[in-house]
Amino acid sequence: MLDEISQSVPMPSMEHVTGYITEVANGSSQDVYPDYTELDVAICVGITRSISVAFRQESALATGSMAPSPLIIPKQRHVDNPPTLNEESTAIINNPHRLQMQRRCYDGAQRRFLDWSIQHNRKVLEFVSAIDMVNYLAYGRVHHKWAYNTILQYKQAILKLYTKEQRALIANEDSYINFFAALKNEAVLSFDFPVINLQPAIDFVLGLGKNQSMNLLQLTQKLCFLLGITGFLRPSDIERIDDSKTMVTTESLRSVILAPKEKRAGRPIEKVVVISNHSSPLLCPVATYQTYKTHFLAEPPIIRQHARLPQFTYTALVRNTTDTNRCIGSERISKHIRSILSLATTTATTSSTSRKTIKARAVGSTRAILAGAKLEDILTQGSWASSSIFDTYYRLNRASATNFSNLIL
Repeated sequence: MLDEISQSVPMPSMEHVTGYITEVANGSSQDVYPDYTELDVAICVGITRSISVAFRQESALATGSMAPSPLIIPKQRHVDNPPTLNEESTAIINNPHRLQMQRRCYDGAQRRFLDWSIQHNRKVLEFVSAIDMVNYLAYGRVHHKWAYNTILQYKQAILKLYTKEQRALIANEDSYINFFAALKNEAVLSFDFPVINLQPAIDFVLGLGKNQSMNLLQLTQKLCFLLGITGFLRPSDIERIDDSKTMVTTESLRSVILAPKEKRAGRPIEKVVVISNHSSPLLCPVATYQTYKTHFLAEPPIIRQHARLPQFTYTALVRNTTDTNRCIGSERISKHIRSILSLATTTATTSSTSRKTIKARAVGSTRAILAGAKLEDILTQGSWASSSIFDTYYRLNRASATNFSNLIL
């Protein structure tokens, strides 16, 4: 084959160019390259054609032209199979506990809506329309006196019955838009919260005496009350304290709460709360915690599964007062807090008293800001994402720690 190639390739005739060699030798940068018109173009084309013939391939170049034709590559037919989720992805998305928690949140409202539709001969799942949902919510507003926030919760639950496309169809209907716009205009956001006097509850705690002389029930009630008031904690926060990560110093109590209600960027968090000690040993949450822990030195820790994230476990803090081998949940902790907080007196109108439930988280943060605490410190202690959330839902008193009358006049 090589012999065939060598025989079919004629040597081109070319003039001997001495200028190029001389220029390079002298190091000149001008006219280094010779005039390529001296090459025999026809001979160059002949070389290309001869090589192609040797390999039994016809050259794509025309004999009298140097312009190549476009290279044509036949396209291979490639069909992509639609991507599918693997077993790991499906297991995460369709986590049975997560789906169960969603159904637990929505089943009651959805069931009541479906029962209403049966009574009124409406096939709400077959004929998707916003009118049925609007009529049902209006019925609850008129006959059951549902508040605006309650209607919003029912709306979210009912929309879960439909697909994403059906929800978009409902939300774009005029009846849906006009109904919720009218409700929003009528929903007055009131800041007429009751004025709370916490002193009777504080006097009760002082009357209990030293921590060592209390029975377990009284000590548990006092601990829950002090943690809620000074740490701005919910009952569910106290339930989820991971006691294995608690650190106690002479000045403070540092607790870690596993996956509380708050989230950051849609992700569960571990909330850290630091509670300082009090000058009075009878009101000190740090001393109360230390005394409480001495009751269970001989007992093993209670490892508990998280209520919303069962893949996580933690060491529970608050135990059952009758069976100390068991821990208690947020409902029982809430009762412990209310046993002392209910002693606080309120001064308010009838309307404001009936609309606002007194919570330790709100009472503690309100008293702190009235005593002159910085707003930034309040938000940090309560783990509030913004001041508007605290101001709208937790601040019970609109008074200020500053006497503006003396400052202005």
